[in-house]
This record gives sequence, C-alpha cells and structure tokens, in this order.
Amino acid sequence: MGDTMTCKINADTSNGLKLESDTSGVVDIQDNGTTRVTIGDNVDIHGNEFILDADGDTTITADTDDQVDIKIAGADDFKFIANQFQTLSGSTQLNHCRPYFHAYLQAHTNVTSGTGHTKVALNLEKFDSDDKFDNSTNYRFTPGVAGFYLVSSKVQCNAADAHFVLNIIKKNGGGTGLEWAALNFDTRVDGSSGGALSADSSQTRIIELDGDDYIELFGAVVSTSTCQFAGHDNYGGYNTFMSACKIG
Repeated sequence: MGDTMTCKINADTSNGLKLESDTSGVVDIQDNGTTRVTIGDNVDIHGNEFILDADGDTTITADTDDQVDIKIAGADDFKFIANQFQTLSGSTQLNHCRPYFHAYLQAHTNVTSGTGHTKVALNLEKFDSDDKFDNSTNYRFTPGVAGFYLVSSKVQCNAADAHFVLNIIKKNGGGTGLEWAALNFDTRVDGSSGGALSADSSQTRIIELDGDDYIELFGAVVSTSTCQFAGHDNYGGYNTFMSACKIG
C-alpha cells in the first residue's frame, strides 16, 4: 500500500457510509497520522482498546502478545493468556464450581453388622446448587456436567463396641476402578478387636465424572452391639455425609 490511500465516502440514503479501498484491498483509519484500525481480510485494531459500552469504561485490549485483557467499569478484571483464564485482584468468578451439594443422614439408621456394603440414605441437604442430588429415592449425585469433582464423605457409626467402619464412594454402582474406600479399624491395647465408641471413617477424593455418571455413598460397620449409621439429629452434627463440587 502506498503512503496515500484512495477511497470514496458515500453517504447517500440507500447505502449509508461506505469506504472503498484502492487496489490494495485494505482500508486504514488513522488518527493524527497513526493507524488505529486496518480493514482488509480481517479487522486489526493494532492493540488499541475496543470499547464496549456507552461511557467507555468496559473494554477489551490485546496490546501484549498472546494476552487479552478485559476491563469492566474501568477496572482490570479478567485476563486470557494462551490457554489460561485469570481472575484478577478484586474480581470474583461466580458459579465456576457448580454443581455442588452437601447431603447428610438425618437420624440414626440401623445397619446389620458385617453384611457387606450398605447404601447410606442421605436424606437431607444443606445445599444443592442445581438440584443434582437425589435425597429421596436413589440417594445419588448426578452432576449433568462433565469434569473433575472434589468429593468428601464421612461415615460415622452409633455403636458401643464398633471396631470396623468402612466408608466407600461408588461411581455408577461401583466395580473395578469405580470405588474409593477408607476404613477405620480399631483394636484394644491387648490386641482384641473393638472398643471405639461412635467411630468414623472419612475420605476426600478427586473423581472424574461425565454428565450422566453418578456417585453414591456406602458404608459398613462391624460391632458386637447396637449397630447404626450416625445421624445429624441424634448427635447434632454432620456425622454421616457426602459433598462435592466441580473443580475443573
């Protein structure tokens, strides 16, 4: 392109304002001799701020190579760098951990000692962001959104002489590679089993889930006396629960 660009401005009622380039096929818009916008096969604003709102304080800028800055109400809020999205100081990402939930067992529930895995009927919710936990029928979390989830669970027993408490998270019903377990095995000083009152077992995992995957909480207790999963109303705490939130 030469130093001078030949163009025609047409502002009649039929076509509005039209810029026609010379044979180079490129249109430059300048301010005091500095090119601010180039229009050709694409639009190049040369790293200048692109203003989005009427008062000019919400903009997008790409004045640094491979970096995009978003300014809202005059403040630098967000930044894209290559494959990263950054939230800058003073700003907050909303809903980026959804869906999330916390469900717990309301009251002591009987369980037969040493009879394998028993699903825990987590029938109350402290919160459930998108109604993805079924607390009335299947007692399971089906996120509906694929990603990595931070999952925590605890199984506490109400048993006077419990010596084994199992906490197991099962994905899609469980099986090889689809179960995560934690256990608490208690023995007395003399080596005999038993002796732990209201023993519990806890775990925290990062689990990958597709949109239609689901997770459930199971438990097991071995005791020589009354054998129950411990409930919230009886002990006044979130004794047996599962919670999760999306982290990636």
